[in-house]
Order: sequence, then structure tokens, then C-alpha cells
Amino acid sequence: MKSRTIVVALMFSSLLVVAASGQVNNANIFPRPIGELVLQDDDSGDYLLIDLSSGGYKFKSCTSDFVLGGIAQGGFSGCSVSLKEVTESRLVLIEADLCSGQGRAYIEVAIGGSYSTDRSYTRVFIVTDTNTKSSAPECKAEGK
Repeated sequence: MKSRTIVVALMFSSLLVVAASGQVNNANIFPRPIGELVLQDDDSGDYLLIDLSSGGYKFKSCTSDFVLGGIAQGGFSGCSVSLKEVTESRLVLIEADLCSGQGRAYIEVAIGGSYSTDRSYTRVFIVTDTNTKSSAPECKAEGK
């Protein structure tokens, strides 16, 4: 009976050590975001929905019903997220600070031409979000 109690006590203390070491390891890689981030412009209501695990994004302009999607490349450094997509027809730059809850995006799209050679037919959208915690992937201003 004594040996069984000792074995159970050792197993329990081993579990505590494993759990504590897991918490320390997780603390070293914080933040490790999984999920989505929404940047919504403070003025226009335009929004950018970002899948943090893949870099996939969807942008919607609430004032013009313009929609754009793609996959941006980049990564994390501490609380900062930095993503970028450059193609012949678009330039998308996304930056966010997950700790302060702020972010911004610059989106330039060539309409009917090449972004890299003919910039006369481009549309530019700028998203500035000072409080990502209140952002939602919907057009608030016009109820869309």
C-alpha cells in the first residue's frame, strides 16, 4: 500500500513538473496567435479579415463594394504582425500590434492594367484601426 501511495505521489509530482515546464515554454513563444484578426478603418468602416495562421486575407471597401482577397507572406516578431503581398496587379502591406490592439494596411490595386508598369489606373485603400478589439468583419456605416 505504501509503495502504491509513493508511486501515485511521484506520478502526480511528475505531472506538475511537465505542466509547469509547458507553461514556461509557452511563455517564451508568446504571442503565438491562432485565428483571425480584423482591421477596420476608424473612419470609412472598410475592413480587412486576416487568417493569422495562413496569411490569407479578405478586404472589403464599405463605400464602394470593392472586394479583394489573397495570401500575404510575413511573420511575427513579439507582438507585431507584418504581412506583404506584391504581385503584378496589387501591393498589400499589413502591420498590426497584437498587444496594443492597433493595426494598419495599405492596399494598392491596378484596375485593368499592371500595377508594376501602369499606375494610372490604380485604386488605393488605407485601413487605420486604433482599436482592433472593437473591429468586426462587417460594414458598420451603411449596415451592409
